[in-house]
Amino acid sequence: MKGLIEHSLKGLARIDRKRTAVLAVHWQVDAVKPEGILGPTFAAMVADTGVIARTVSVVAAARAAGMPIIHVRVCYWPGHADLVRNNALFNAVAEKNGFVRGTRGAQFIEELQPAERDFVVEHSRISSFHGSDLVSVLAARNIETIVVTGIATNVAVDHTVRDAVQLGYNVILLEDCCCSSSKAHHEAALLTLRVLATEVAGAQRFIDAIG
Repeated sequence: MKGLIEHSLKGLARIDRKRTAVLAVHWQVDAVKPEGILGPTFAAMVADTGVIARTVSVVAAARAAGMPIIHVRVCYWPGHADLVRNNALFNAVAEKNGFVRGTRGAQFIEELQPAERDFVVEHSRISSFHGSDLVSVLAARNIETIVVTGIATNVAVDHTVRDAVQLGYNVILLEDCCCSSSKAHHEAALLTLRVLATEVAGAQRFIDAIG
């Protein structure tokens, strides 16, 4: 794996602002806040790592550079009739009545609210691409590169990066703008994502690259 990482395309050296978008994946109350249904799983690591503040800085810099911001929200209809309960995560979401449209838990956190010109896409699975109109939004803006932030590194972020690569996008994963339930889970996911993504970098390096 280490040898493969040396072949990274170094995407930050050639960012085309007009064809690059930032994804903010699952920055929702139920996912990252202590009162959310997944709060016991993620809130402590989110707070300890300062991941929200760094992501706020990235989103602000990208907006200032004229780059599209796309917020990805997982949500379900009341009763979760649209949720296929075929794994432990989905079972827990249904049992805890989480991510229901119209509830506070499904809303984006205060720190990362969509701005007027941002985009919002919704889905009900794991990858940001599955069951959403994300590809249509990207195509309408002629986007070739996506910059990924979000929760959790080893779940939605992982699936989103993999699908983006499969679809032919350049993918820049900001490793300090995503988080998991533990440092071990986060680092384990990054071991593979450093090979699959076009580049894995830190928030400040990305901000510096876009000026």
